[in-house]
Amino acid sequence: MPPSGWAAVPRRTQPAANELAASGSGPQAARRRLPRLLLVALASAAAACQLKTSPAAIDSISAAAANVVIVSSERLTAQPAGNANQSLVVLKVAVTNAQSSTRTISPNDFVLLDMSSQSEYVALSGGDARATTAAVTLAPAKSAEMVLVFRVPLAFSVGRLFLRQ
Repeated sequence: MPPSGWAAVPRRTQPAANELAASGSGPQAARRRLPRLLLVALASAAAACQLKTSPAAIDSISAAAANVVIVSSERLTAQPAGNANQSLVVLKVAVTNAQSSTRTISPNDFVLLDMSSQSEYVALSGGDARATTAAVTLAPAKSAEMVLVFRVPLAFSVGRLFLRQ
């Protein structure tokens, strides 16, 4: 019995079903929120996997041939699910056909030489939305711009770009 002056109130351990429905909680509301939570979690994970561009261009890469001009360069870091010790070097180049006949040039005709370690890196065919994936056919003395992507170690600092003949 309750002490004097207190009213006896029945004790409920769980709210009634109609109270749960009205409050937006309970099993049905939890089932409605679960897809939203999964969507938010997936969107957050996808955003975390984006490649981040470093603010400075790479000025320490030069072209070995006169018919290749580096227009711009940048380094992309924070690889998703890849080797954390690697980054991507993106080079926009203008290439001119210096031969007397028509020539087809593809991204894998370019090699980036690490001047410190003497390691060679061949341009990737794709892997970045801006990368040139198809070969370019050039008439004599004609030019074209290509975007080349190289996977290099983070320690890469000075390089030389070569076009295979």
